[in-house]
Amino acid sequence: MLNYLSFEDFGKMFQSELSKINETMIENHKKYGKDEDFFSSFRLVSDLGFMTIWEVIYMRGILDKLKRIWNILKRNWEHSVQWEGLYESVYDIIGYAILLMNYAVAEKNNNYTFAFAEENTNKFMKHMENTIIAKNTDYSNSTGNKDNLSANAIENFVLIEKCGIASIENWILSRIAIKTQRIANHLRNKVDTKVIGEDIVDFVIYSIILLIVLKQKEIEKNKDWEQIKDKKKE
Repeated sequence: MLNYLSFEDFGKMFQSELSKINETMIENHKKYGKDEDFFSSFRLVSDLGFMTIWEVIYMRGILDKLKRIWNILKRNWEHSVQWEGLYESVYDIIGYAILLMNYAVAEKNNNYTFAFAEENTNKFMKHMENTIIAKNTDYSNSTGNKDNLSANAIENFVLIEKCGIASIENWILSRIAIKTQRIANHLRNKVDTKVIGEDIVDFVIYSIILLIVLKQKEIEKNKDWEQIKDKKKE
C-alpha cells in the first residue's frame, strides 16, 4: 500500500506532469485546431444540431474517459492493468477538461482562434502551478509541517484508505466525479467562467494527483514482483 510521498517529491512530480500536459496541449492545438477556429473539429456535430460544442467535449472527452478509468479501477486492477493505457486515459481527461475551459472562455469573448486558445492554455497552466503551491502551503501550515519538505503530502488520502473508506485512487476518482457534475451544471446554467475555471482547476489537480498515485503504485508493484522473484531464486 502507498503510505508516504514527501512534499518535495510530490512537488517535483506535479511539475513534471504539468509540463508534460502543457506540451501535449500545444501539440494537440497544432494538430487539430485551425488558426481561425480552434474548435472546428467539434463544430460539425454542433452544426448538425446533435449537441452543443461543450456537450461534445464533455461527453466524448470527459464522461467516456471517466467511465473507462472507473471500470479499470473497480476491478482487481493492480494484477492485470495495462498501466500505459490507464495513464493515457487520465492524460486524455485532463486535456479535455482544459479544452472545455478554453471553450467557455472563447464563447464568453467570442474569440475561437488558435492564438487565443493557446494564450488561455498558458494562463491556465500558470494558474494551476500557483494554485498547487498555495494549496501545499496551506496544508503544511495547518498540519504544523511548515517548510518541512519531508512531510507526507498524501497523509489525508492514506488515512482514508487505512480507515477502510476507500482506496486512495478510488477516493480521488470520486472527487473528480463530483467536480465533473459541477462543471456540467455550471456550463448548462451559463455560470461565469471564473467559477467554471475554479472547478476545472480542482478537477485537473485531482487528476494529476491520481496520475502520481497510480505511477507510485506501479513502482511499488514492480518492487514487490522483484522481491518475489528474488525469493524464488533463493
